[in-house]
Amino acid sequence: MLLLQGGQDTVVVPEAQQVYCANVNAGAKPPGRCEGRSLDAARHVLLVERDDLRNPALAAVLDFFADTAAKSAAGKGPVPGAR
Repeated sequence: MLLLQGGQDTVVVPEAQQVYCANVNAGAKPPGRCEGRSLDAARHVLLVERDDLRNPALAAVLDFFADTAAKSAAGKGPVPGAR
């Protein structure tokens, strides 16, 4: 799971997102199923920001997908949501 947070978010408390990710990881088998990334200059709706703020969010999503696919192909973990 990828959890993106805007550093300038006034809707969601960043610490709560970090706690959520830590709780997911604590109960996950294998561990590390929640990856939190912060985009310091972005606000709450990351994909509706200006291009210079939205593009890093999109890049993070695409990188996460590529990394997850590579790990799955290498047999280093299941695809999230797969049964």
